[in-house]
Amino acid sequence: MLHAIRRAFPYTLPVMFGYAFLGLAYGLLSVEAGLPHWMAPLSSFLVYAGSMQFVLIGLLGTSLSAISLALLTISINGRLLFYGLPLLEPFNRSGPLKPYMIHTLSDETFALMTATRPPIGVNESYFYLGIGLLNQLYWIVFTWIGSIFGTIVQFNTKGLDFVMAALFISIFTEQWLSAKERRPAMVGVLVSIASILLFSRNTFILPAMAMMILVLFALRRSIEGRS
Repeated sequence: MLHAIRRAFPYTLPVMFGYAFLGLAYGLLSVEAGLPHWMAPLSSFLVYAGSMQFVLIGLLGTSLSAISLALLTISINGRLLFYGLPLLEPFNRSGPLKPYMIHTLSDETFALMTATRPPIGVNESYFYLGIGLLNQLYWIVFTWIGSIFGTIVQFNTKGLDFVMAALFISIFTEQWLSAKERRPAMVGVLVSIASILLFSRNTFILPAMAMMILVLFALRRSIEGRS
C-alpha cells in the first residue's frame, strides 16, 4: 500500500499547489468568521467539500432551515453524484477501502483518477486510494495552517479563487493532448456553454451533467469503437 501511495504522490503535486492557496484562504476566512482554529481542519476531514465549506462560512448566524441547507448543498455539490459512474469498476474492486475512496472523491481527485492509469506493477485500488488520501491530507493541512495563521495576522484573500480554475484548465489540457478520442471533451465544453446560456451560472451544473450523460450514452458505441 505504501509503495502505491508513494507512486501516486507525483501525480498529486498540481493539486497540492492548488490546495495550498485555497486551503490557506479557507482557514483564514473561518477564523475571521469567529470559528476556532481547529474547526477548519475538522471540517476538511469530515466534510471535504471545498466550495460548500466556503459557503457554510457565509451562512454562519443565518436562520437557514435544514431543508434549505440540503437543497443548497445538492445544488452546489450535486455534480459529485455523477463522478462515481466512470469509477464503478475500480471502486467495486477496492473492498473495504471503497467508503473512504468515495468520501475523498473531490473534483480534483476525480480528474486525476480518470486521467491517470496506475503504473505497471502498482495495485489499482491502492493507487487510487493514494490519490484520494494525499489530496485530502493536503486540504486538511493547508486549511489548518491558514486557520493558525489567521489567529496571528490579518490577510486579504481576494482573488485567490483563480487557482482552482487554473488547475482544472491544466488538467483538461493534459487530457486533451493525450487523448485519442476527443469527442467526450468537446461534448463537455459545448454542453456546459449551452447550459450556461439556457440556465444561470449558479444552476447550470446539474443540467449540464445530465445532458452530458445522455449525449455520451448516445455516442457510446461510436466513441468506444474509435478508442
